[in-house]
Amino acid sequence: TEKVWDLTGKEVGLIKGVEPVKVQVKPNAVFPQVPQYHMAQDVLIQVSQIIADFVKQGVLKEVLSSPCNSPIMGLKKPCGKVRIVQDLRKINEIVVKCCPIVPNPAVIMFQVP
Repeated sequence: TEKVWDLTGKEVGLIKGVEPVKVQVKPNAVFPQVPQYHMAQDVLIQVSQIIADFVKQGVLKEVLSSPCNSPIMGLKKPCGKVRIVQDLRKINEIVVKCCPIVPNPAVIMFQVP
């Protein structure tokens, strides 16, 4: 379990030997460039530390340029610590959905003769 879950509260668990999920982009999609949201200085300091820890653990890799980006937010918990949230709404608009859409039961019943 130590390879999957963080038992210390300071690391990200990694599942080894599993194929990464491959995301397919819609044809002719334009990669979004969304500006970064403003963050308070105290939140920005904690977010920077979290990102540095992720890079150190091998969860994130620094790249010099990217065809797209999505902003992150630092959400303050009641205890004062910050949690990172990534706004993937624009990315979700350009990727092919991998799961079938489950129809509404009311629509199905309406179509029964």
